[in-house]
Amino acid sequence: MALQRCVVVVSLAAVGVLGAQLAWATPVDARTRAACSVPGSRTIKQIGQVRVFTKAGIRYACHRRVNRSFPLNRTRENISFQGAYDFSVAGPYVGYSLSYASRTDEYARVRVIDARSGRVRRSILQRLRGKVVMVRDLEVGRTGAVGWIVLEATGCGSRGCLTVACAVRSADGGRRFSAVLLDSGGCFEDGIQPESLSRQGTSLTWSKLGQTRSANLFE
Repeated sequence: MALQRCVVVVSLAAVGVLGAQLAWATPVDARTRAACSVPGSRTIKQIGQVRVFTKAGIRYACHRRVNRSFPLNRTRENISFQGAYDFSVAGPYVGYSLSYASRTDEYARVRVIDARSGRVRRSILQRLRGKVVMVRDLEVGRTGAVGWIVLEATGCGSRGCLTVACAVRSADGGRRFSAVLLDSGGCFEDGIQPESLSRQGTSLTWSKLGQTRSANLFE
């Protein structure tokens, strides 16, 4: 009987410890789930601890451990601003493109931010005077490295464009504002498939003339 009482006491003590652990853990888990939840917002992409969402025409990135939302664009960034696209998330980093249009050309900017602080890691302008330049695919790495496929066209009108070319680029290592050319050529069946980019670790792959090509991201 004494042994049975001892077992019961130990069991009750164990239940008490477990209950205390659950009481401590549940609010933390609830707070983690609630982090980055913004009323009236719509999720664009959510991977790991990072949520990318939109509200009232502005895109935001939020890291759940920080629970602070950073704008990825302004409603009227400038008079030619068109939108933010091509979101990619890896680790704490968010990569995306910003699209612009002027009277003479269309152009883009590739940007990478750290969702924990809002700090801009990369900001690379893609613009050629008199041409239409559009980022069609983008992949960011877990260290903030980024690669993308850009389409460049001239003579565009209601019936299409006279010339269309594609290029694969990567951010130039430690240089925040410059890029390295990885591949170039025609687009679609004549060359690079504009939306074929993928990443595995630090390696990028894409499709050109029916074949898979690859290169390392510049860290």
